[in-house]
Amino acid sequence: MREQAKKKVKIKHKIMGAEKQLVCQPIAAQNIQDLIDQVKVVVLSEPDLIEWRADSYLDLDKILSAGYELRKRANNIPIIFTLRHVQEGGARHISQDVRLEVIKEIIKAGLADVIDIEMINEQDFITELKRDVDEYNVKLILSYHDFKSTPDEEFIVAKLKRAQELGADIAKLAVMPNDYRDVLCLLNATYKARKDTLDIPIITISMGTMGIISRIAGGIFGSDVTFAAGTVSSAPGQMRIEDLRNILRMME
Repeated sequence: MREQAKKKVKIKHKIMGAEKQLVCQPIAAQNIQDLIDQVKVVVLSEPDLIEWRADSYLDLDKILSAGYELRKRANNIPIIFTLRHVQEGGARHISQDVRLEVIKEIIKAGLADVIDIEMINEQDFITELKRDVDEYNVKLILSYHDFKSTPDEEFIVAKLKRAQELGADIAKLAVMPNDYRDVLCLLNATYKARKDTLDIPIITISMGTMGIISRIAGGIFGSDVTFAAGTVSSAPGQMRIEDLRNILRMME
């Protein structure tokens, strides 16, 4: 049996940090019709979670209309809203003022169950959104991404711990391996964080082809969510959900 989080997080009818690792599929639409087309395909796979990568959406002035469409068509699947910072893999540069305003609108309209923001944001940015997610009963992911390398175990554990200290409900870290030792580093750090350091759920990913094993076996080491490609991939190394589920089923 895999290690479970001490503090589990309920997101609608799903429990993050429990015995079962959850599977999330991304949507990265550029316009409303693209979003509708993508969500139609994704819901057929019945993922545990949908991540809306809104940094790909070109008309942020009409983001609420898109959010209502997604919520209506998601078949009650919980939605993670991510307007990713360009320095950590965002599709394009969006000013901090606009990012803050858009995320707050989504929270207040009830169009997301979880918000993912990066720890590189200013403290005031994080504090203001933390206040809003608490008020509107939305869960908060605080995340860190490195698309070039994998830090050492001490850094990884410390970064996940920092997310918890900043008030995250869920801590997330995704890094790029340069060799297979980096993948082992990520998995070992995940296990240490789960066993010895963090109470909250953890999401850790080793990206790219080398890191695929972390998407398959990461749950054993303590990662509570794995990501599978839908009609799009939001990060290097995502597998098709059908392939991922078949492998996970064999490991159960």
